[in-house]
Amino acid sequence: MRERVKQVLAQIRPKLGGADIQLIDINEGVVTLQYFKQLAACQVKTRGPMTKDIVFEIVEEQLKKEVPEVKEVIIIR
Repeated sequence: MRERVKQVLAQIRPKLGGADIQLIDINEGVVTLQYFKQLAACQVKTRGPMTKDIVFEIVEEQLKKEVPEVKEVIIIR
């Protein structure tokens, strides 16, 4: 499961407009990630800055879709 989660995260990173996420832990279907906010100059031009909430929504949706064993996603700062 860890490798599949890493693969999904690698696919998601380019879509985060300069923000980044790092896998911290996976425990009983709960995926814990660390969030690194984007630099001010890195913005998706049509959407503006990617907030932590937007990143969370994108990551959670994609992880649960691609890795059904994922029960919950926690993003820490």
